[in-house]
Amino acid sequence: MPHLVEPPPFPNDVSTAQLPRLSYAKLLSMTESETDLLFSILKVTGLFLLDLRDTSEGAELLNDVADIFNVSEKLFGLEDEEKLKYVLDWKTTNGYKAAGMGKTDSQGTPDRCEFYTVGRDDILGVTSQRDAPPVLNGSRDVFKSFMLHSHGVVEHLYTYLEFHLQLPPGTFSSKNRISFPSGTQTRLLKFSPQPSDDRRTSMVPHTDLGTITILFNILGGLQFLSPGLENSEKNWQFVRPEPGCAIINLGDAMVKWTNGLFKSPYHRVTYAPGEQANRVRYSVAYLVRPENETPMKRLQGSEMIPPLKEGEVEEDITAAEWHHKQSEKHRAK
Repeated sequence: MPHLVEPPPFPNDVSTAQLPRLSYAKLLSMTESETDLLFSILKVTGLFLLDLRDTSEGAELLNDVADIFNVSEKLFGLEDEEKLKYVLDWKTTNGYKAAGMGKTDSQGTPDRCEFYTVGRDDILGVTSQRDAPPVLNGSRDVFKSFMLHSHGVVEHLYTYLEFHLQLPPGTFSSKNRISFPSGTQTRLLKFSPQPSDDRRTSMVPHTDLGTITILFNILGGLQFLSPGLENSEKNWQFVRPEPGCAIINLGDAMVKWTNGLFKSPYHRVTYAPGEQANRVRYSVAYLVRPENETPMKRLQGSEMIPPLKEGEVEEDITAAEWHHKQSEKHRAK
């Protein structure tokens, strides 16, 4: 199983982002210095590590992640013909996407990323159950536990942001209630080793569309472009995976709600560095998106959120409509 095999060491001779590491225990206890650091990070990069090992809630989530990795390996081990029975629905992005179905650049270079997305609404019974391979249908309790524990982390993060923005309690959580339809998903990803003489970007550079992403991976390959830097190879930095930590980033919906105060990091996936490049790379992501009927407009009630420009009028659009519109823009690039 991927999480039980000791990976080759992450090399020290590659450009690596120095991400701040926050303690979940300190955040839960509302340690002022920790919540202040979180708030400052989200205004600059929107990307950080969250150490989950020092809380019982975090430990439960890490156990869920190990179980999800096991399911992921079994899923991607199925024959292609079987996986393609559950092909991706581009409108919801739920289902299976084979490597090469997406593009990594404007020239149409095929991606090297295989993924399967499971909707939270499906798992929690908010909507009807989607057809899925038996290995997933037999693991619905695993996904439910992972989603509920992940959402617990998200709810706590919302609380700290509301506090610092001086917004009424529940401002964010009321826009992503788990019993209401949304595009929130768990995504399982697989990146196979690339030929040594043809290694390149595996997943298109992008920002996430939702509010918060919680990501788990064991091998390197995720890269981040610091704000303000030119999109050139020399400026991309690896994100080093750390044991017991989740990689957390904000998405475009949070940028929209705060009118640019918070940032959504530009990132991509390439081949893993060093000896890790010879291993199959698995990732698990919890992608949080607003309730479908939530208005996508600047939040009211906080003096910290920048005002609209003079004469600017925001579009009347729901989260579901906005997400579809943004997805089309991403696919067109």
